[in-house]
Amino acid sequence: MGFLDRFRQLFASEAATAVTTAPSPHPISPKVMVIIHNPTIRSQGGRKLSRVLRWQDPDQLAAKYLADVREVSYGYVNYQIAERVEVDGCPVKEDGFVYDGEGYYQRWYTRTGWHQPDRVDYGRILDEFQIIPRINLGQIDEVWLFGFPYAGYYESMMVGPGAFWCNAPGLEYGRCRRKFIIMGFNYERGVGEMLENLGHRVESIMSHVFRNKRGERNLWERFTRY
Repeated sequence: MGFLDRFRQLFASEAATAVTTAPSPHPISPKVMVIIHNPTIRSQGGRKLSRVLRWQDPDQLAAKYLADVREVSYGYVNYQIAERVEVDGCPVKEDGFVYDGEGYYQRWYTRTGWHQPDRVDYGRILDEFQIIPRINLGQIDEVWLFGFPYAGYYESMMVGPGAFWCNAPGLEYGRCRRKFIIMGFNYERGVGEMLENLGHRVESIMSHVFRNKRGERNLWERFTRY
């Protein structure tokens, strides 16, 4: 085979493997309700727990997170903070226990006395902040909880009709008309851990989507092998 033949074969091969660029999907703007549990510590001049322990600012974390998600999705996902609530207290655990600010502060320094069960009462959160009506009315599409270590949040949880495992057991609650996600973030940590939570959320959802596909037909399993 001469030089010209090899040259033609090279370009024929490239043409055969050319990929047509599809149009980008229309961007979406999910509306988020942000709930921050950040108790006041009276013995420390009435400052917020996050300030006393020199942890992250929850509002800055939220801003950086939504900016990162917008960037890595090439502008497809544009989160909008529709409502922000800051609670001067701690979330209630599933057995009714609740830390007060001073009690939590002392436990943090002694590293003892942590309550079990640790998990929060998600039903109480949904009721207290009237989340289901807001979801049904389209006022919000997602909830972000910001708290401290041992706050008791799952990284993510799906709520609504037909809710399935999303890094936590699915929760069918009240008269919710559609599925939505509650994220649980820790303001002792940074944006990197928030994005890791999102990654675990994606893993759960994609595993569910392709749960009935086997072998090479399971595109999610194929993707995870790279």
